[in-house]
Amino acid sequence: MKTTNFFVLLMSFFLLQSCDFKSDEKPNILWIVTEDNSIHYMDLYKSGGAEMPTISQLANQGVVFNNAFSNAPVCSVARSTIITGVYAPRIGTQYHRKMSMVKLPEHIKPLPTYLNQAGYYTSNNAKEDYNFIKENKVWDESSKKASYKNRKEGQPFFHVQNFHNTHEGQLHFNSKKLTSALETNELDSIMPFPFHPDTPTFRYTQSLYYNHHKDVDKEMGKFLKDLEDEGLMDNTIIFYYGDHGGVLPRSKGYLYETGLNVPMVVYVPEKWKHQNPFKIGSRTSTFVDFVDLVPTVLSLAGVNIPKGLDGTPFLGKNIDKTEIEKQNITFGYADRFDEKYDLVRSVRKGKYKYIRNYQPFNVDGIYNFYRYKMFFIFNNYFNYIVIELMKKFLLISASFIFLTGYAQSVALLGPTYSIVKTGGIQHALVGKTIDYGIKNQTGKDVSTHLTDTFEDEAKIQECKINHSNNLDKVFFNSLQEIDCEITK
Repeated sequence: MKTTNFFVLLMSFFLLQSCDFKSDEKPNILWIVTEDNSIHYMDLYKSGGAEMPTISQLANQGVVFNNAFSNAPVCSVARSTIITGVYAPRIGTQYHRKMSMVKLPEHIKPLPTYLNQAGYYTSNNAKEDYNFIKENKVWDESSKKASYKNRKEGQPFFHVQNFHNTHEGQLHFNSKKLTSALETNELDSIMPFPFHPDTPTFRYTQSLYYNHHKDVDKEMGKFLKDLEDEGLMDNTIIFYYGDHGGVLPRSKGYLYETGLNVPMVVYVPEKWKHQNPFKIGSRTSTFVDFVDLVPTVLSLAGVNIPKGLDGTPFLGKNIDKTEIEKQNITFGYADRFDEKYDLVRSVRKGKYKYIRNYQPFNVDGIYNFYRYKMFFIFNNYFNYIVIELMKKFLLISASFIFLTGYAQSVALLGPTYSIVKTGGIQHALVGKTIDYGIKNQTGKDVSTHLTDTFEDEAKIQECKINHSNNLDKVFFNSLQEIDCEITK
């Protein structure tokens, strides 16, 4: 009799479990990624930051991570870390877009590989930007048109949706737009951080950055509405995070908190709440960083976590909240960027952070000046730069003409030299494109610039001296040595 009762109870238990999910069922997993934004410019984290109602609503139904970190303050290194679950310096992927990619160790595979083997449809829209060689097929789909909608019926999906509205490339503006904005916009509500200059120009820049946050929030809202309309919200675990710090000075490219401390919100539907150790609508101070994402997703998908990963799952079956919330350490690294090389490492434990610069002679200030003042330099020094480049180009081309006698006119030197030297029509097309761009920006074609070169030699030298002196002033005024930061 006791045996029968036990059997009935056991069957009842399994039947109740099956009402929520099947034992072999797997959740859909969605990553929503925004580029170039830290927590410091969002009202979800900081009072006065950009209002992002879509993300705030997701937070109300999920968990907000106050201490989520990118391990690198630049996109390709961050993504290489995210997709492998391994610290980039350990496998040679820490250099942003270096000339040659590295081969991954045999025991390290990109995350989609494991999920494909587990039956998932994997799609990426659209940025990869990895610093390693992609062997075989990594994604089922990876393009600007890639979608989870192309999976087989009933097949679980892992999808990455990338939004770039907050990327630094969206923040450039010319002097005309700045002047117009300063005349029409109210900037009193914008409060720059103490380490930023409190000027009308900078306030406008920060307000523009806030507007991009609002724009990207609207796009994410449309994407999630589409997911809801398809009836997928109840079976999809959603991660929202920024890929690294923002675009204003002291953020992207730097191992300060503004370069590494990224927003992260995780939504876990009721059906999969047993995979979430945190209370819905709560915030947690546990430290998570990008090496933790691979083991976390594998844990949610019911895939065995391979050896050799550096991260720890913070969601999934049998996750002990008490143990997870003890995590209070994160590592950062900065090596190569678009216009500079570094060798900097950081470690934060709790509220204390140590930054070690192994090449202190590489000062960062001049690069910030270049990046932030790009529109100014472009507008004021474009003619000088063009003339200098064309002068060097003329000397090379004249030597070539003397030796070969192939070129017939100065105007055709660029395309002719490319075709004769390489036999490639592509180079000629590039040359013609450059010619068009120069004329469009300066009103003069290449031959005119070459003719004017010799006439303007004295003016060029004077401009060069003044330009160099101005940059030297900026450079030496920017010198600073900060080895240790106490975060608040």
